[in-house]
Amino acid sequence: HDLPKLHEIYAKRRQYPYGADIAKCKEILWRAYEHGRTLKGTETNLLTPEYTLSQGDVLKRCNGPGKLKWFASAQYGDIYDMEDATGYPGDFFHSFSNCPDSNIIMYPGQVHIAVGFCDLNVLTKCSVKLSNKSGPVRFVGVDSSLFAIAKSIVICEMLENEAIAAESILEVWYSATWTKETSADFRTAIAEIVKTKRDAIADDVFEYIEHWFRSGDVSVKKARKLWLESLMRSYSTKFFNFKSMEDTLDFAEYVLSGDLIRERGK
Repeated sequence: HDLPKLHEIYAKRRQYPYGADIAKCKEILWRAYEHGRTLKGTETNLLTPEYTLSQGDVLKRCNGPGKLKWFASAQYGDIYDMEDATGYPGDFFHSFSNCPDSNIIMYPGQVHIAVGFCDLNVLTKCSVKLSNKSGPVRFVGVDSSLFAIAKSIVICEMLENEAIAAESILEVWYSATWTKETSADFRTAIAEIVKTKRDAIADDVFEYIEHWFRSGDVSVKKARKLWLESLMRSYSTKFFNFKSMEDTLDFAEYVLSGDLIRERGK
């Protein structure tokens, strides 16, 4: 069966986001549909004896001497014994989409070092359990991205401020467009960092924070333009992962608008 024609269904059942480039929105949905159809065709090709694997396919799937040796003499229909297969360590957290999330357990008084943590999303997958030790859990994030570190510092500041709503934190974290409340909460956090935490932040990281502190608000039109330009190819494989069409359309609406919380601020 063919995939639902998302680009046509969206046009009939939803509205394109205000201020967004309609032509680019249509192109993103059309690309998603065509990419989904291509994946089905690739699967069909793999099931035919005439299909020839490329060198890249072989190196990607037979990534070890044992697998390559088996593949060199394998006949069509042979099955490789996966007993010696290696995978990602189960006690490590990975952000890879083909690797299930690990439930990281932390204990009071423990120091957790996250190398390449990207952002604080790893903390949403953690459980803090009681033990005979005491003291706070210390999280140390290490990353080569100065932006990721600066963003995480701001989010931590917002989390520590009980007057800031959770919706504001989520919008700063995941949304391309903010309400006026979120913008005000963000600026409150930035001002507090500049005032009280300057000496604790490396100069190259602080440059980001200082830039945000001095910058004005961005228009919705500009925010959506930059948002669409950044993800022209990013989400093409994810639209058809939902069971219901309504969920698919909700996801499409987020992809096209960057609005994480649609109802807020209306």
